Amino acid sequence: MIAAIKNNPPKLSFGFGKTKKTVTANTSVTVWLSGQYNEQNYTYNLVAEGCSTKQSLSNYQHKLTYITPGSYTISAVLKATANQKDLTSNILTLTVV
Repeated sequence: MIAAIKNNPPKLSFGFGKTKKTVTANTSVTVWLSGQYNEQNYTYNLVAEGCSTKQSLSNYQHKLTYITPGSYTISAVLKATANQKDLTSNILTLTVV
């Protein structure tokens, strides 16, 4: 049972489970990672291509700003530091107008 729980992929959202969002350029958005993971066993990496500013407030909260209009995908990868499985999150879609 514990093995099944620790291998659950992390879930990203814009808050309250939202996985799609539209914002204007130069507006900061907050991305949340849900799930409690042992921070000593994983290296956290938020993948936000095209992001002009990425501020990690913690391993579970990130503030992103995009200045160029377009559609972007955001995901997270938790790299295992020990003999554990790497975990990849769901994908968020952000539209910048």
